[in-house]
Amino acid sequence: MKLSNISWAISFHHSQNASHHARASIDMNHINIVFVISLAIHILSNTTISVKNNIIAFDQLAIILAVF
Repeated sequence: MKLSNISWAISFHHSQNASHHARASIDMNHINIVFVISLAIHILSNTTISVKNNIIAFDQLAIILAVF
């Protein structure tokens, strides 16, 4: 095996490894975003606001539709 082939194989391995780490990072960011949105929906859906003796309750479906 030529030295250039070995060098290419090592370079290819490193680029694949970097690509895997980038995908893992994106997946983790996606999980974090989904968690934060889910938590916000949960908190808001259990929240009511009193405005001049009228109670406004946040509907969970309405919140989900507004987010997406």
